[in-house]
This record gives sequence, C-alpha cells and structure tokens, in this order.
Amino acid sequence: MGLKDLFRLRTREEVLGSKVLVCGLGLQFQEGVAADGGIYERYYRSVETAMFSEIRELMDAVSRSPDIIHLFCDVSPGGEIANPNGTPVVGTELLDRCCEFNVKLLWIASDNESGGYIAGFKARGKRMNLVMTLKRNDPKFSRFLDQILFRMFYETLCQLHGWTYPLKYQVPRIRTCRPQFFTLDAAV
Repeated sequence: MGLKDLFRLRTREEVLGSKVLVCGLGLQFQEGVAADGGIYERYYRSVETAMFSEIRELMDAVSRSPDIIHLFCDVSPGGEIANPNGTPVVGTELLDRCCEFNVKLLWIASDNESGGYIAGFKARGKRMNLVMTLKRNDPKFSRFLDQILFRMFYETLCQLHGWTYPLKYQVPRIRTCRPQFFTLDAAV
C-alpha cells in the first residue's frame, strides 16, 4: 500500500474497520437504538441503525456479515426471541446464524431475565463473543457503553502504534462472575 492509496476515493462497499449493526426488534426499542447507535458512531466508521418488524429481517441483516450486532429484543423465559409479527425464534438459531456469517460480537442490549438467556441461548462450542444484558440502568448505561467503546478504541490505537496504555484511562467496575456468563456493572 502506497501513499496514494491513503488518499484515493473509496467505494461505498469498501469498509475500513469493523461494521456495526445497532438494531431493534419492535418499535418500542427506537429510543435505545438511536442512543446506542450514536455512541457507536463516535468510535466506528461503518454503523448502521435499523428497526425490524420481523425476525426474518434481522436474519437477513445478519447475512450482510456485520462484525458487531447490538440488538434490542425481548427474550421470553423459555429463551425465545419475541417476534412482533410472527412466530418467535429460539436464541440459539440467532447464534447459529451469527456464527455462519462470522459475527464477532452479539450484544443483546435490552433488559431480559437470565433464565431466558440460559434456556434459549446455547453458546457452548460457538466461536463468537456474546454479551447478555440483564438490566440496563438506563441513565447510566449510555455512559458505561461510551466508556467501554472508548477503552476498546484507545487500547487498539495504542497497540497499533506500540504505545503504553495509561492506567488513568482504564474503565473501573467491570466484574467477571463466571467463565460462560459475565456481568458488566453499569453503576459507574
């Protein structure tokens, strides 16, 4: 790659960096999608926000191979993702689809009970990162998400340039509870 390549015009399909999809399954999540999408846009060049009325639309969006999916949806106690206009889908089907199209991170961003996640999202043997939100604590969650993304961005920048990561930029209060499930404490 030469110096000219840095300044050439790029096509819409050519994406530098990670592709992010911030989406909601149902209109009740519009506000959350807009808020979290705005935070992702600070750190990623390619962020798409979308509201889906059917799971089929979500599955089609997964087939476009985003690197990160930040999803607002309702998960039933039985582990099914609620479909506003049709039959629900078990969470494992979404995980399988994400693995098929090489999604690196699936973040379920809405409030859901842990029993639903345990019952419907069988992640054993899947090669992807999965974050399951139990309680957003909404006024604090936006700041928390911003700090997490800043930390990821800053650490990556430091690694690329061989810099040392200063301790003052580390995000406090991230707790690991168990190897398969972890909680992120948004009480910062």
